[in-house]
Amino acid sequence: MKLRTCWWVVVSLLAGLGGCGLSMRDKTSCVTASDCLNGYVCVRGECSSGNVAGADAGSRPSKDAGSTASMSDDGGQERGGDAGQDLGHDAGPLSCDVILHVNAQSSRPTPTGASWSDAFKSLTEALVTADKLVVRCGHAEVWVAQGRYLPSTTDRGVSFSLENHVEIYGGFAGTESSRTERDWHKHLSVLSGDVNLDDGTSGGFTVRDADNSYVVVRGGSRLHPIDESAVLDGFVITGASTRPLSGAVSGTIYLDHASASLRNLVITSSFSPLHCVGDGTPHLADSVIATNAGTSLTALDTCAPSLERVVMAGNTSESLGGGGVVSAQEQPLALTNMIIAGNWCGSAGVLGNVPALKVDHVIVAGNFSWAEGGHSSVPDGLVGLTTSAELVITNSIIWGNVPNNGAPGGEIPDHSCTQGQAANGSNVECSTNSPLRAYTALNGTWSARSTYDENTVQTVLHDSAAHFAPNALAGLFVQFGPDPVGLGPSQIPTNGLCWGYIVSNTDKDLRVWGYFVEAALAGNLYTIRDLRPAADAVTIDHAAVGGSVSDILGQSRVDVPATTGDVSSADIGAYEYVPGSPAICLAKCP
Repeated sequence: MKLRTCWWVVVSLLAGLGGCGLSMRDKTSCVTASDCLNGYVCVRGECSSGNVAGADAGSRPSKDAGSTASMSDDGGQERGGDAGQDLGHDAGPLSCDVILHVNAQSSRPTPTGASWSDAFKSLTEALVTADKLVVRCGHAEVWVAQGRYLPSTTDRGVSFSLENHVEIYGGFAGTESSRTERDWHKHLSVLSGDVNLDDGTSGGFTVRDADNSYVVVRGGSRLHPIDESAVLDGFVITGASTRPLSGAVSGTIYLDHASASLRNLVITSSFSPLHCVGDGTPHLADSVIATNAGTSLTALDTCAPSLERVVMAGNTSESLGGGGVVSAQEQPLALTNMIIAGNWCGSAGVLGNVPALKVDHVIVAGNFSWAEGGHSSVPDGLVGLTTSAELVITNSIIWGNVPNNGAPGGEIPDHSCTQGQAANGSNVECSTNSPLRAYTALNGTWSARSTYDENTVQTVLHDSAAHFAPNALAGLFVQFGPDPVGLGPSQIPTNGLCWGYIVSNTDKDLRVWGYFVEAALAGNLYTIRDLRPAADAVTIDHAAVGGSVSDILGQSRVDVPATTGDVSSADIGAYEYVPGSPAICLAKCP
């Protein structure tokens, strides 16, 4: 049996990525055109491709850049200004309490967005109106129905843009009257950089190198910083190019001096999922980063992101050099209530170039690094930090990483379970016995070549001999290829060991986020991985109470018996043990 290379490994090799910590960037802030690279022009303090439709704040039409042909917009409002007119039509005098609606199926010729029956077809057009509402009302909210939305069908340099006081919510069926009625897991609102709508066709994803968007979602600049009032919530984001121009801005979500609030997102089958530069503190929560190429989180300059209740699985950063699935330069990182599993990288299996790292209630399992390097006291398969980096590990499980886990030297974990380390003070005994008693659950072989569903950005995997309980595996992981635990670097296939995040399943089929067609061929081996604690796990009630008060599912970690009121210890790892509790439902267990 010959395992096939995962698509993003092939793409990365073809693209000639410079390393796991790749962080190519353009001069995003500007004063004059000379501040911009690659022929970009300076528009309102930001480097733009020069395409008028994207020259103002990312994908939004420029203000005061139109012709003088029409002296009023289609809402009857007078156009004008010192330098021309605004491009596009105005939605008219909308009320300040209106919610803007977007539906890819809308056929309204001149919509206002004030209702589902009068919805914008284009998210870009809705964001133009949102900008005007912010100016007049101080706030705007945008609801986006299920469907696929592109920032442009002609220009790779155009992006959807985040703005202060604009909240963008996806996951609507297109009939809701309250935001609480939406189900973003069922009604997928997809933001895609597939400019030519050719991803997933013959040739897989390698075709996107030449034509996909450099950045799908973009926010902020040095001259126009954004804060936490800029909200993106409830979307699947995909299709950023793996081949940005040399020196150009790249990344699925690119933030510059931005502290945006990012929630309920799935970033998959894309390049460099979250890339931030400049002064900012973006927060990503309740999200999945799965099956991407390039460094999953890149933080440069003084950007200090925080991640909470996030799953990072099956991401690959190919090539030697610094960096890993997470890479930062100047600011410390805080990772809380996370699972980092089944990622594959050329240097540090999980983290790299991080000056200071705090890990609390995190499971780090099944990650693979095929090269040596990193912090002198930290295992290569887990992290690769600079020798002066500060590392704090609390309430966490580090197990099954390759080439090794080992004890993090002078940085003794607190209330944690690290493979290879005997009990030390507050730590539990994890030198030989796995704390993940459900680590290996089901084995099998695929009976047919998998298929890709471009509308959901999911791969459907087939095993005719399986007898899965329907939807019982949602939120678990499927590992492609042999188990790397116990193998040395020379024994590991150089085509990578990939984990997929399971969205749903029938009795014979699994659905996972991203493109896994070449990794799941008939006859290839797979293993289902379940990282929840078993009833007899050594990590139950051994964590410090002072850590996170809720787990990755939002369940309370603190047990307060009704009879005494005493507070007992919490569980080590991402989960609080609850008999019969579901798996990771960040992607909605049905």
